[in-house]
Amino acid sequence: MKKVVLFDFDGTLVDSEACILACFEHLFETYSNKELFTHTLQEEVLGPPLDVMVKRLFPNHNTEEVMDEYRHYQVEEAGDLITCMPHCIDVLNRFKQEGVLVGIVSTRKQDSLFYHMNRLHMNDLVDVVIGGDLVSQQKPSPEGILKALKKLSFQNKDQVMYVGDNVIDIQAGQNAGVTSVAKLGHLGKIHKIQQAHPDALVEDLIELLPLVLEV
Repeated sequence: MKKVVLFDFDGTLVDSEACILACFEHLFETYSNKELFTHTLQEEVLGPPLDVMVKRLFPNHNTEEVMDEYRHYQVEEAGDLITCMPHCIDVLNRFKQEGVLVGIVSTRKQDSLFYHMNRLHMNDLVDVVIGGDLVSQQKPSPEGILKALKKLSFQNKDQVMYVGDNVIDIQAGQNAGVTSVAKLGHLGKIHKIQQAHPDALVEDLIELLPLVLEV
């Protein structure tokens, strides 16, 4: 049985794909050309930290300014597109009932995480939150996972699981020495995730229950 389950946020606990694509489409309309936001780029923006993609896609613009525009548009226009993954709340509730500690380790900023957690009624179900602005190194560095465990005062890594939907999530879990589980979603990522050799693969969050609780 696992005593701690840590989650990535976007693509794992919540379906934010439509929101992310809408925000980047807005950036292309504002700073470039909407027609340049090709299907290939649409796949590539799903997963990496925002600053990495902004620097790459809009190199001639101030990164902070573009990211501020992204975040403003997300809150004012596209935030409602972020929804819970199927069975997300049910699974978190079950973990709460069983005494399993739950955390979020994400590249998304802390205030944005709390904003969406509150909107989706997750706050009371999560014990620790580590946003991307609380670490000096992003995933695949294990820093966020290790910081979450420190805040939980939990040291037995054999009883810790990290769940994410990207290769960097699997690598972060491996680098932290915890069980890594891939939440399969976007078809374009599946082959790369399999090549990262996670300890387990799930298509639906409900499949975590037997892995964590050994039921």
